[in-house]
Amino acid sequence: MKPSYFYFLSGQVRTIFLCLGLLSGTIVQTGCGLIKIISKPEAFVDNPKGVGKVIKAIEINGLSYTDENFIREHLFSQPGEIYDDGNNQEDFVQLDGLGIFSSIQFETREEGDEVVLVITVSENVPWLPSIALSITDENGVSIGPAVSFSNFMGKAMKLSASARFGGTTSYQATFLTPWYGDDRPQISAQIYSLSRQNKLDDFYENSLEANLDILWDIGGDYRAGPRVTMIYMRSDTTGITHNDDNSDQSYGAGFFIGRDTRNLLSYPTQGSVLIFDAIRYEGSLRTLRSNFDFRLYFEPAKRHRLALYTLFTFSSGDLITDIPVWADFHIGGTNTVRGWELDSRRGKNQMLTVLEYGFMVLERKIVRISKIQMDIGIQLAAFADVGSAWDEANEWEQNLIAGAGVGIRLIIPTTGMLRFDFAHGQPEIGIQFHIGSRERASAQRFRVR
Repeated sequence: MKPSYFYFLSGQVRTIFLCLGLLSGTIVQTGCGLIKIISKPEAFVDNPKGVGKVIKAIEINGLSYTDENFIREHLFSQPGEIYDDGNNQEDFVQLDGLGIFSSIQFETREEGDEVVLVITVSENVPWLPSIALSITDENGVSIGPAVSFSNFMGKAMKLSASARFGGTTSYQATFLTPWYGDDRPQISAQIYSLSRQNKLDDFYENSLEANLDILWDIGGDYRAGPRVTMIYMRSDTTGITHNDDNSDQSYGAGFFIGRDTRNLLSYPTQGSVLIFDAIRYEGSLRTLRSNFDFRLYFEPAKRHRLALYTLFTFSSGDLITDIPVWADFHIGGTNTVRGWELDSRRGKNQMLTVLEYGFMVLERKIVRISKIQMDIGIQLAAFADVGSAWDEANEWEQNLIAGAGVGIRLIIPTTGMLRFDFAHGQPEIGIQFHIGSRERASAQRFRVR
């Protein structure tokens, strides 16, 4: 798993802006008429009609690719039940979480003693060739072709494949089924190969990782299930791996339990995420590694968001003996503690905490290019980071570092978010410029960051 940090606006940074233009559809000759920017319609109507009446029918408009019965399966509101406006929020979260609609509207129409619920959606293109982009502190920008199926078979199953070249050479394939919220599990599978110069541990890495999660609804917004993983690591340098042939193989099995109460999955402004997972690794990597991941979101005013992210990772065993050097954590930089240089702290355990206040300067708009449409928004942010990496318990406090700064967030399709930050923290090095991809809460979980 992966994402960066640049001291200067170099050619790599100019590449980022080029990629951004391609993703957002802004690099087109003016006046060509292909691009339309549309304000996202309100999801709900104020004071809807028909509250307390029986739902006569549910009309769903705007479907071209998606199986209508599949959408009906995801609705809390059902014909024959009493219409409750509160269900609209639940329905909206379910449909938004499918990731296949750029807008969703709920309206009602009274018909005598009954009410008709009308849902109007705008579908995203079900499959799309695109650009895969990753940015890491160690290896800079990697970019390449990708193809993604966001609505495979009209049932919101997601298939994607990508290749990235530049700072790293990587190939990735993923598969994800939608969340039904019933007895059917959600399945997530990923395989990822990576070739790069591992600058932190000073060797050339060829690695292969595979992960499989199977998650069930266990009630009360909680999900749980098994998790299995495999890591193959090959080094060109003696002394990096446990095995004499310069290669390590490790296999892990464990479990996941979490609770998700976010109001939206695409850009949450309220609610929380609580995740605990533990994996026992055997083979070259011999450790019990557990993660506690907590994310909290507030909306103090319209277009404002306050977010708190905290991640603790604990590993049993000893470095070198049980944990190869390639499997420890390095703190400092874009996705750990901004304002500090990469590798300012390292250890087998880590703690990362972020407090971030954001203001949406450009509320999310629907950008339509011919038949392709996507969401784009711009956010300003102020943040503070605290982190530590340690081996022994008494090192936790002495390895603690902190930084703070301001930045711009570009909310775009495919990558999700690009972050441009200015931060200060490390003494005597001044203000640092950081560029990262994906939301920080997700990026800090990556192995390569």
